[in-house]
Amino acid sequence: MLLSGWITPGPWIMPWWDEDIQEEIIDKADELRKLYQEIFQCRYCQPKVFASKVPRRVMENTLNSEIVLMAQAPSECGVRISGVHWNKEDGTLTKGGKFLDNRLTPIAYSVNLHNNTATRPYTTNVLQCWTGRARDGKRKRDRDPEEMELIYCAKWWRKELEIIQPKIMVLLGAPATEYFAQVIGKNWVFAEMLQNKRQGEHIPIGDIELKIFFLPHPTAGYKERNVPYPRKQSQLYQEAFQQVKENLNL
Repeated sequence: MLLSGWITPGPWIMPWWDEDIQEEIIDKADELRKLYQEIFQCRYCQPKVFASKVPRRVMENTLNSEIVLMAQAPSECGVRISGVHWNKEDGTLTKGGKFLDNRLTPIAYSVNLHNNTATRPYTTNVLQCWTGRARDGKRKRDRDPEEMELIYCAKWWRKELEIIQPKIMVLLGAPATEYFAQVIGKNWVFAEMLQNKRQGEHIPIGDIELKIFFLPHPTAGYKERNVPYPRKQSQLYQEAFQQVKENLNL
């Protein structure tokens, strides 16, 4: 039985004799396809947010990923245009995608659509729509979401976790960390999570037990929301992904 055409092919092919595993993959893909359509059609928070232009694409090589990356929200010109996190509409990597891919490669993961040997980490966001721009002094940034938006969008990522069943979650950036914490009833401050060696903390989400890691967003500079990083961004990624590798016995 072949995978349906609406699944973007991954770097591996399931052995034809392993029917149970292949059926599980197909079931996961079908659930995600339906979920992505629901997310794409959702207009609950409009007109305050900007919905995606296209639904997300089901990526075959993420379906058994043990790692989920969670960022703040779709960017203005990223996944909401391409349907694939960390990739532009033409299939090339975004600036953040390039940085992230270089740090994932040593643990045999990749967000590069053209990498035929690595597993792709599953990626989602705390919010499923772009919130638009806001001014922070002279700097433009994404608007902070309202509590209602965070609470309503939580049902989407909870369902994604239920389908994928990951072991590791990596929260990318201060907004993602603190918005996620707000929804699950934690009082996390991003700077403290980086400084206090809280990497790998166990957190139950529904029936799933996750180990949580915290990292600056791949597109962040040296400071994010005036939070100085304790070490260089690339070093933080190397240290955290080394722990992820050890936890997954990669």
